Amino acid sequence: MERWKSHMRRHIHRVFIQLLVIVMVLPALSAGASAADATVTLNPIANKQTGDRVVIAGTTALQEVTVKVLRPNETLLYVNVLQGPAFSDAFILPAAAAEGTYTVIVGREQDTAVQSFHVAKRPAATQSWSGGGYNNSSAQSGMEKPEVVRMDGKVKVVIPSVKANEAGMMNVQVDAAVLQAGLDLAAPDSKGVRTIEVQLPEEQGAKGHVITLPAEFIAAASLAHRIQVSTSEGTVTLPGNMFRSGDLERYAGSALPLQISLSIRKMNPVGLTASPAAEIGNRPVISLAMSVDGRDIPWNNPFAPVTVSIPYQPSAVELQAVEHITVWHIDSNGHTRPVTSGKYNPEHGAVQFRVTHFSSFAVVFVQKTFADLASSPWAAKAIEVMASKGVINGMSSTAYHPKEAITRADFIQLLVTTLGLAADAPKPFADVPSTAYYYEAVGIARTLGITTGTGSNAFKPKEFITRQEMMTLIFRAMDAADKPLAAGMEQDLSAFGDSAEIAPYARDSVAALVKSGLVQGTGEAIHPLANATRAETAVLIYRLYNK
Repeated sequence: MERWKSHMRRHIHRVFIQLLVIVMVLPALSAGASAADATVTLNPIANKQTGDRVVIAGTTALQEVTVKVLRPNETLLYVNVLQGPAFSDAFILPAAAAEGTYTVIVGREQDTAVQSFHVAKRPAATQSWSGGGYNNSSAQSGMEKPEVVRMDGKVKVVIPSVKANEAGMMNVQVDAAVLQAGLDLAAPDSKGVRTIEVQLPEEQGAKGHVITLPAEFIAAASLAHRIQVSTSEGTVTLPGNMFRSGDLERYAGSALPLQISLSIRKMNPVGLTASPAAEIGNRPVISLAMSVDGRDIPWNNPFAPVTVSIPYQPSAVELQAVEHITVWHIDSNGHTRPVTSGKYNPEHGAVQFRVTHFSSFAVVFVQKTFADLASSPWAAKAIEVMASKGVINGMSSTAYHPKEAITRADFIQLLVTTLGLAADAPKPFADVPSTAYYYEAVGIARTLGITTGTGSNAFKPKEFITRQEMMTLIFRAMDAADKPLAAGMEQDLSAFGDSAEIAPYARDSVAALVKSGLVQGTGEAIHPLANATRAETAVLIYRLYNK
């Protein structure tokens, strides 16, 4: 009986609480609904497919309203602040948007209006596609629309002819439907990444191109696709994750951005001192710039490099030493510095390089040499090529000191530079001062697990590095660069009479480098305990650079 009474008391208590909540909430809901009816009107929204444009429009008696779009799981997809009395906004549904019912809430506090719409996955495209999704401010009505085609396993978005504006720039806007159709056609590579080419038209006398794309296609959280923008000035391949989390919102202000524009322009090396201008000569110079919703931004992301290719026909002299064709970055003050990844690709007839920020870039031909290389003729080419590209430096402008040992700090600096490694919040060692030129490189190597130091939070940057230490660091760095080496075996070390001297921690690394051909030893020995020389290091760096 007591158990029954206790149960009834709990039941009555629950019912009382529920009734109390209803009594308190219903008036508030009713007041909110009537206020919403009076102050915010939201137009109906039709059902959509992924990649579609969603327009949010209506009227309000409020000075401003907040627009929120919720995903089917009730997480926030989009937010903006609009001014009354009439408001209109739009955004592009991401290609990877979840299917289901999306909710749009517009208003402020209790004064809100709500609409919902259903999103379905866009059907996969067939072999070709032609439709809307194209905007050109100078286009004539009835002009040809862009076409998406797949040929020889590659997908290309072909943009019809447009007219250059008064500034000589050809402006093209491509919307989500076109890009999504191309990505649906593209086959993923071995890493699951799809690539489409957007080919922009040419016009004699034009100075450059501006292409505008929906923001979400190059602001994804991970790399799922690339968009290759091809122009007569050059080709720029944009990774789908080229913006870090929060970057776009910071660039655009309070509202999430809708459009991102890339500018590719031919330039003259104006403002340079006589020496750089003379070295560039009549070789091509291009300027790359980016804007978000019409606002210029200083894009910079070391974790998502952009690949650039500039068409170039080397001279007869340059063809004799094509490895000395490289790239310089030109800053806003006209100063130059090497872009270490710059190299000529004869198959494509272009100079290719990677950048993590936008500016002006020039093709150059640099033949750097040192007066003391005769003592190490086997390393001379590697030293000269790597010095010409700005990867390595001499001990002075005329001397390299090839037989001297290299320090741990200098080797890490070369390794990080050559492989283009980056890491958030590099972890410092106690004996690496923040003012040291190698501070960032050593921190990156530690963060990525390439080096753990020598114990007690020390790195000993000024100590010389042994050959087996160097090979171990290279093996780990190749993993960090997503270029892992195939595992070696003990039999790969059997040709060396001193293989027993290799420390247990280094044996796998040394075997892998021997198997890959990066390390060949000297005669019948590999000298694992010897200090690595500057000449040996240059040869290894040269091989890594070209791998």
